[in-house]
Amino acid sequence: MLYKSVSTLSTLLANLVLENKHATQQPTCFIQRLSPDIVVDCLFPLLCVEEIICLRRVNKLFFLLTQEPIVWQRILQRLAIPTPPLSTKFRPGVKLPDHEAEEIVTRAVTVDDRFRDANTMLHTSFKLTIPEIVLELKLLIGGKHLVASVARRRNTGWTYALAIMNVEPHERDPSTTLALSEDLESRAYCLDAKLMRYHGEDGIMISHVRRFWSPDPQAIGSQYELDEQPQINLDEQVFDAYSGEKYPQEFECECTFVSIIDLERAMDPHAKARLGARNIFRPVRQYWSALRIYEPVLYSLHERAHVSFTEQPRYTTTSQPPDRVVFLPIESDATPSVLICNRIPARATWMHRVRQLRVLPGQNQVLVVRSVYHSQFRSEHAIELYNLPPKGHIAEYPCKQRVMLERDGVIRNFHLSDFYLPPTYTVSNNQDRYPPISIYMVPNEPQMVFHYLLWPTRTQGTTDNASWIYDLSESIVAQSGREVDSNINLRILPGIHRALAWGHQLFDRRESPHTLLFQRYICRQRGPLRTDWQDKPQEKMLARGRKEIPQLNIFAYVENVNINTFPEFFEKGIASITWDESIGRTCAVCGDSNVITVMDFAKTDGMDRSALTKNW
Repeated sequence: MLYKSVSTLSTLLANLVLENKHATQQPTCFIQRLSPDIVVDCLFPLLCVEEIICLRRVNKLFFLLTQEPIVWQRILQRLAIPTPPLSTKFRPGVKLPDHEAEEIVTRAVTVDDRFRDANTMLHTSFKLTIPEIVLELKLLIGGKHLVASVARRRNTGWTYALAIMNVEPHERDPSTTLALSEDLESRAYCLDAKLMRYHGEDGIMISHVRRFWSPDPQAIGSQYELDEQPQINLDEQVFDAYSGEKYPQEFECECTFVSIIDLERAMDPHAKARLGARNIFRPVRQYWSALRIYEPVLYSLHERAHVSFTEQPRYTTTSQPPDRVVFLPIESDATPSVLICNRIPARATWMHRVRQLRVLPGQNQVLVVRSVYHSQFRSEHAIELYNLPPKGHIAEYPCKQRVMLERDGVIRNFHLSDFYLPPTYTVSNNQDRYPPISIYMVPNEPQMVFHYLLWPTRTQGTTDNASWIYDLSESIVAQSGREVDSNINLRILPGIHRALAWGHQLFDRRESPHTLLFQRYICRQRGPLRTDWQDKPQEKMLARGRKEIPQLNIFAYVENVNINTFPEFFEKGIASITWDESIGRTCAVCGDSNVITVMDFAKTDGMDRSALTKNW
């Protein structure tokens, strides 16, 4: 049954177009005699993107009908190109902001084309200036909101805060932006931020880690008084370097919630009663530990906000306690669950360390990447699946599945893609399966980068009740490997289908190392054997289809990112960089700077759709 999808305004305008000075005559084009509902609901779904755009040039009636949000929402659902999620659930009765779906189509097509082009270039870039020094950045999905750990210079030293800002280059002066901040007792490390729901309210959940000198003299084990604690400012030290410290520390993981409604009111320059930063930042959960807290990851389980992280104890020659994976519910004060990964058989005496983790709420499991070290130059690496522990339990659990990676030796970095959809968003593509998980690793010797994809597999059952889960038995597929200059420490900004890579001098230990290269990577998407996955996804919504993935240039330099266009990156270095794969937006900041550089691979200049019809 057809339902009315055309807005009342467009229907009235379409009727006015027909009721012109020649209204006494029948329309010469028989298609104009059809109801707008029939055109939008029955005819437009049969057309591709280029044909929809061409119809816009026929007359005023089709110009109005092709701008209906429902038309572009349906195109998004059928696109095979990776697209950012819509800001509202796609359901009858809920209307998206004007032209949002159409702009998403434009961005999705252009960013996909640019990454598949052998000569990849940025489309545009601009700078945002805030009053504080930016220390760390996190860009939320959709590329609109940016969360930062910032510092302010005072007469007595430095003070620290969390800041949140809009990245809106076309609605405000690109040279400055409005940033709201909340003061903190110390510097915030390991930022993570996601659009989540907290007690039924939609907003942004922010997690961060802070550290302090331990105030307990009994826990110190050293002969000194409390007033003799070291005069070292922890906030000025690198977070990773603490193994050689003489005095112990305490770590705090704190989660802060910002309501979307309050944020929009606080940032609206035309609002009569604007909210201050203190009214929108709400600390909702804290967790203290004497063990180092590493890389918190936010996720939703049973529609409730959670955070998970690794606690890493100190290793000594006589004691090698295992890492602990903590699962902390945010919406209640319930006791956290702790998973202690069991030691790998035949390597029980080796040192085990958790490198990365991703919670898989859909199958109630957690994906863990671990390294086991026999010596400084010999190590092995495993990808494992564990069941989530029961609430409040602390125990050692065996893994359900384990795959030992073929690459032995020291792995400098592991990077996992983080596919997360907020509860207020909906998947643009009409797919009944999860996306793959990308696993990037950078070995030390030889200096290379390897990429694996963990594909979802369909469970046994009929077509109606079968589901997709991540299974390690047959679904980890090697995608590519590339050798890197042995003098460069390569960093990866991971994505599911594509990634960015930047590198600096191998032994440059500064927080803002000088950049030596900036490249893009696109995945060939090789699927597991005996499945219907294909290396070249077909695109039915584009008349020309998708561009071919270059066979020899899956890694390529971004041509207009160099020392001439961005001298600050190559001379001062990059202190923090973040990106959103779905929208092709990257934000970076140099050391000791309050200027954020925003780089867009996608076409973002308003309603200009020439990017979709170029060369067609």
